[in-house]
This record gives sequence, structure tokens and C-alpha cells, in this order.
Amino acid sequence: DPRLISLLSYALTSDDRDKVQIALHLVSIAAKLPDFSIIMLGDSMAANNSCKAVDITSLPLKSATSPCVSPSRACHAAVSKPSVMDMDLLGLTDKMHNVQTRENQLKDLLEAKAMALSQADRLISQYRFRKTQSEAQVKFKICPNTKRSHA
Repeated sequence: DPRLISLLSYALTSDDRDKVQIALHLVSIAAKLPDFSIIMLGDSMAANNSCKAVDITSLPLKSATSPCVSPSRACHAAVSKPSVMDMDLLGLTDKMHNVQTRENQLKDLLEAKAMALSQADRLISQYRFRKTQSEAQVKFKICPNTKRSHA
């Protein structure tokens, strides 16, 4: 989602250490997803950095009452603080991570259950084989002549 990319790039280029740490954590989660574009994130970060590099004093302003907005201000407005929708995206990303973690746990449990079922089937087969052997030995001990006559 491009909105997530812009939020992450804003946070990664922020001066706030906590924002950067959270963004790095989210990038590490999102990088595992097949639809996440690290190239778009890099481009967005480069755009944010170029906006920050623009020196406000080097740009001529028409007048204080001019309706024109300087490129610096426009750039900073586009990269301003995250909106409520961006925060919703952060919440969704956390929920998505939780769902993926739970899915992995359930897959592990399913695999363990399949292995236990396979082991149970093997034990049942061994039990039936031994039971058949025991019954054959009992029949042989009860009627030893019938066994010898077949031989």
C-alpha cells in the first residue's frame, strides 16, 4: 500500500529515534510480504531527504500575503505528521503481523498433530502385528499337531 510506504519513509527519515525504531521494525515485518516494494520505500525516502535538504532561506518568497506556497513548505506539508489513516495502517500492520504469527503457530500445531497421528497409526500397526503373532503362538501351543501337519 503506497500510504504505508509514505508513512514508513516519513518515520525512517525522522529525527525522532522512537519513530525510526518502530519504522525499522515494521519494515522488517513488511519486507517478508510478497507485495512490499522496497524500491518504492527507497524512492520515497530519497524524496523526503531532498525535501529536508531544501534550504528555506535560499528560496525567494513573493510576499507574506502571497497565496503561493514555497516548494519547501509544500514538500513538508506532503511529508508532515502521520494522519489518523496512517495510524490506522500501523494498527492494521500490527494486526497483520499478529495474524501471521498465529497462522505460523497453527501450522506448527497442525504439523505436530499430523506427526502424532502418524506415530499412533504406526503403534496400532505394531500392536496388531504382535497380537496376531501372540494368537498364532497360543494356537500353536494349544494344538501343536495341527501346525506340524501343515508343514
